[in-house]
Amino acid sequence: MHGAAQIDTFSDSHVAAQIGNDFSNGHRGMARAIKGAKKFVRSRVRAKAKMKMKQIEKEIDSLDD
Repeated sequence: MHGAAQIDTFSDSHVAAQIGNDFSNGHRGMARAIKGAKKFVRSRVRAKAKMKMKQIEKEIDSLDD
């Protein structure tokens, strides 16, 4: 089984995606499935980092008031 994973130390998160092994009967090819898993992981890590930045900004703003 193949997949992709990444640990983001900034947002303290671990994101992983795995692909199945059924590449017959019209299913996506192995290379495309791996590419999709990597794309999913990268986008989730970016989203989590963005969410963490907004949380930090909110905390800083609340300290200023």
